[in-house]
Amino acid sequence: MLFSALASAILTLSSFTIASPVQPRQTSQSNRFFLQTQVIPGINDCGTNKNGLFVFSYHTGAGLGAAAAEPQSDTDDWFFLNETDTGLYFSYTNNTIGPWPTTLEYGPYQAFNPISISIADGPATPGFFLNQTGLQSNQSEAGWLACDWWYSDPQIFALNGDRSGPLPTSCSKVNLIPITLPAA
Repeated sequence: MLFSALASAILTLSSFTIASPVQPRQTSQSNRFFLQTQVIPGINDCGTNKNGLFVFSYHTGAGLGAAAAEPQSDTDDWFFLNETDTGLYFSYTNNTIGPWPTTLEYGPYQAFNPISISIADGPATPGFFLNQTGLQSNQSEAGWLACDWWYSDPQIFALNGDRSGPLPTSCSKVNLIPITLPAA
């Protein structure tokens, strides 16, 4: 009886492990790059300088992160586009739990939406691509916004458009320019 209960508990725990969002993901990382902000003139930003900052995953909790930007790039972390699902992923040297998917969060009737870079926040938003003005997404028709917001570093948001009124004066519209790194 004790053996049966123990075996049942082990099987139950192993099923949780299989469903865990922190399982390694098999994705190509051959096209690694940093993302650097490039301010687009047009908003009189009264906050910090948002030009030339490097995007990273700002730690917000266990397995959770938000897109933010800082003046210096950490050469041990990078982004890459997955050729299979056109998702944007974030990884770092000696990462044993798999790349962190980038998700454009949804907020109805909002002018801009947060961007999650988290293992625990769901699959990557599909439809990312690069063009002459940098990183683009099929889900963010108006581009990107960098704002002095909740964190000590400027936060990066997906801009939904200018149809929701004026943007906060602590924000700048930005391009996210890829800076290519050598293949791993």
